[in-house]
Amino acid sequence: MNKKKRAEKLQKEAQKRKTADARADAWLERGLKQSRGLQSAGLPMEKSWLTCGDDTVCEICNGNAEAGWIPLDEPFPSGHMRPLAHDGCRCDLLIQMAMPDTDPEYYPVDDPKSKPQKRKSGLLSRLLGKR
Repeated sequence: MNKKKRAEKLQKEAQKRKTADARADAWLERGLKQSRGLQSAGLPMEKSWLTCGDDTVCEICNGNAEAGWIPLDEPFPSGHMRPLAHDGCRCDLLIQMAMPDTDPEYYPVDDPKSKPQKRKSGLLSRLLGKR
């Protein structure tokens, strides 16, 4: 393959990567926008950094993943608000509703036969104002 064809091929591959990164970026932003909307409606949301889990994951991404679940509006240890942390980053973002009152006191795990107890104040009750 001559140099010109090789350069064209590399340029096309780079453009494909940019397009894929842009799509992933748009997807993440859409999810974050929906989560922020839920949070502004009173639902506590949290996020977690997800890596591929292989040997090529960088220190930045591993550090962010080790942070676990953090509030939606807080930055990860690296200062990023969400993946992608660098070119070639393969990480993703997990978002879920935070469950602050899932406490072992109300959900005993020692006895496998025990049924979950009722929470002191359910999320739906709080949202509907029926405390």
